[in-house]
Formats: sequence, C-alpha cells, structure tokens
Amino acid sequence: MLKKTTGAAIQSKVPQFFHVFFVEQNLQRFGTNLYRHPQPFWYYIPVLLLTTLPWTIFAVVAMVDAGKQCFARIRARTDEAAEDETSEAKQNWLPIFLLFWIAIPVVFFSISRSKLPGYILPAVPAAAILTADYLRRSATISRLKVSLHALLCGVLLVAALMAPFAMVKQQPAGAIQIVVMIAGAVIAVTVMLMVRRQGPRVLHFVTLVPTILAVAFLLRPAAPVIDQVQSARAVQERLAQLGASDGPVAVFNVRRDIAYGLNFYRNQPISHYESDGPTDLPSGIPSEKHVVVAKEGSGDAIQALLGERQISRLGGFPQQHLEFFRVAGER
Repeated sequence: MLKKTTGAAIQSKVPQFFHVFFVEQNLQRFGTNLYRHPQPFWYYIPVLLLTTLPWTIFAVVAMVDAGKQCFARIRARTDEAAEDETSEAKQNWLPIFLLFWIAIPVVFFSISRSKLPGYILPAVPAAAILTADYLRRSATISRLKVSLHALLCGVLLVAALMAPFAMVKQQPAGAIQIVVMIAGAVIAVTVMLMVRRQGPRVLHFVTLVPTILAVAFLLRPAAPVIDQVQSARAVQERLAQLGASDGPVAVFNVRRDIAYGLNFYRNQPISHYESDGPTDLPSGIPSEKHVVVAKEGSGDAIQALLGERQISRLGGFPQQHLEFFRVAGER
C-alpha cells in the first residue's frame, strides 16, 4: 500500500489546508490585496539595496558589471568567434547567473499585489556572492567607490545611534548629536584611509567594525527602547500589570503586528473588531466580557460600535499610542 504524500496526509486531517495554504496564502496573496500589503511596483528596489548594507555601493557596481557582461555575451553569441572563448572566459558566466538569481525573485514579486520585504530574501545570498566575486576579481578599487563605501559605513553607525530617538520621536540633546556625528565621521575616515593604504584585502575587516558597533548598540543599549516601542511583548506585559493577563482580548484600529504578536504572547485567538481585518483573525465583537486594545483616542468609536454595552478604561500604553478598555458581556 502506497504511503500518502505529506500534503494529502495534512489535507485528510485538516480539510481547509488546501484552500488556506494554496488559495489564500499563495494565489490570493499574490493576485489580490486580501492581506492589505499594497506597495508600488518599484518597492523591492530600495528593499534590495537595504538588504545589502553596508556593502550596497559594491553590490550595485557588481550588478551593473554583471549586466554589462550579460549584454556582451549576448552580442558575442551572434559571432562565430564566440566558439573560441577561453576556459577563463567561460567561467565568467557566474556573475550573469547570480544576476538572474537576483532579478527573478525581485521582478516576480514586484508583480504581486501583496508585498512584504521578506519575499525577496532568496535574492540576498546571490547579491552577497556576486559582490564578493566582484571584489575578488578587482585588483584595485577606485577612490570614488572607496569614499562612497566609507561614507555609507559612517551613515550606518549614525543611523543606529539615532534610531532610539527616532522611535520615541524625541530630539536628542545637542551634545549627543555632536558625539554621534563625530563617531560617524571617525568611522568613515578610518575606513577610507585603511583601504587606501592597505588595499582591498582589509576592506572586509574595516567594514565589519561599524557593522558590529551598530548591531551591538541596537541589541544592547537600544534594545529596551525598541522593545517598548515596537514589540507586542511589552503590550502583553502592560496588560498583565493592569490585571488582564488572561481572558479574551480583541483589537481595534491597531497595527497588524500587534494583533499577531498578542496572539503569540497570549497563546490565544485575538478577535478583530473591524470586519475588514486580517482573514486569519476572527472578525467581529466578542459577545463575552473581554479587553479591547485600541489606538489612542478610540474610546468614542468603540462605544459607538458597542451600543449600550458598558466599557471602562483600564489604562494606556503611550509608548505605542495604545489604550486598553474592559468591555462587559452582552446581556
């Protein structure tokens, strides 16, 4: 007796698997705006550039160089002399292969109606390999490329140091701004001078310095700020402080990641007041007593939706501009 395939086995146990996985999560996600992630066609161009940080300058140059090689090979194939290519030239198909590896996911998902940054993750390894191959083949690096790369390294560190202030929408003190700018300038000058003196062989090392500093700052000193401003874990902690650590919870007019995050941290379904909310979250207002997490200033709108049902404000979470209300059950 033949064993069932994995998909058939899942379908036999979960009858809605085929529709949810193939129709909703693939076909409808690609062809419709069902999950409300609309973006312009060119959305993945800046996303791809950001994924190559801090090597963006060389990644762009490597892709342009691979594109030139591709067009040169197309022209060469029309000439009978193309059959006389050397073995070294034949090996140079790698950059072209990597360029197509990058381009196909980017173009394919640019057509999609629903766009998220993670969709083009398969293109990132190809971009990294293409950049490394370009640098390996480069005996020297022009002063302009080194200068732009050094400037980008400095900007990367400055952006990381300023990120916590941007998240809480606060203007840092003048002294802090000066220190941050000096740190960025020192990094940029150091990278430029080291590469100019030692050559491409030290490029990877000097580039790691600002990258490690930026990541270390975001993971340690800035982590509490990021957690309070972005994470649903902090929202769940605030709910626990207000005496709502368990029981039904609904959301109204909040970011989608808050709803999904509460779903995870509370390990329970989270209802969505709006009827046009995410299809994988229960829609509608729960009939039983519950807590609703809403955007600041939503009290009147919630009361209008609930009619005569009694609501009381539990508290707020200003770090994420949220308010919490306890809603009585239906009579």
